[in-house]
Amino acid sequence: MAARQKSANFSELEKEILLELIHAKKDIIENKQNDGRMVSKKNTEWTNIEKEFNSRHGVNKRTITQLKSLWKNLKARTKSAVAKERREKKKTGGGPAGKSLDKIASTISEMLPQQINSLQNQYDDDASLHGDEPDDDNEDSDDNDEIMTTNTIQEEAPRMSEESAKQPQTASIASATKRKAAGPGRQDQVKNRLLEMAEIEHCKKMTILQLKEDILKLKKQKLENEIKLSERDLPVPQPSTCGGPLGTDSNNNSGYFWQPYQRGVQVI
Repeated sequence: MAARQKSANFSELEKEILLELIHAKKDIIENKQNDGRMVSKKNTEWTNIEKEFNSRHGVNKRTITQLKSLWKNLKARTKSAVAKERREKKKTGGGPAGKSLDKIASTISEMLPQQINSLQNQYDDDASLHGDEPDDDNEDSDDNDEIMTTNTIQEEAPRMSEESAKQPQTASIASATKRKAAGPGRQDQVKNRLLEMAEIEHCKKMTILQLKEDILKLKKQKLENEIKLSERDLPVPQPSTCGGPLGTDSNNNSGYFWQPYQRGVQVI
């Protein structure tokens, strides 16, 4: 069986293009929420990034798995470089240290300042990271990254400094902070759901009120029509047959009214 040919290493141009595409969608790609809707958004954005990346000039065709793996490795390297730079500053008493961040690391550090400069990175200060080789053999790159990080921690543990020995406490604090940060997110989801239900209930009530108003209008119209019909069907008054012929009354109103006769002489 022929050996599988590995893809070419990522070039600096490919790294810069990937950073450019991720920077535009970092709020979704680096979102810590893991609900179904957010996972779907992330998958959609990674699909768009893959299409846009492979359409650029001067790049090798890459898969989503390869691009995700490169992004994780670049972030891990940047964390290591930032931690190393922090140690060098401590050695010089807080003075300026030699520049240790390259262009890629500087870009990622500016893009994700809270994540890169967090205190959870002490174990990775001297960690050996993946190179720029694409992950062609295993689609479960996320799991491989976790295994790689665990193995690195075990190898580097004997060389931990006194400051690094405090990491378990720091990690516990960070975990508690993450749980607190996740709490408001879930609360917001519950509030939004309650607001949606209240809005639906309000719409139902308004619909019922509108129907009642329409029914009242129809009843009113029906009554008005019945009144008009009853007035039209009333009998027309007939002239009286009593009295004398047509004449006028004292108010000069003409019509049939009682005209008394006085010995054959009509009184007008």
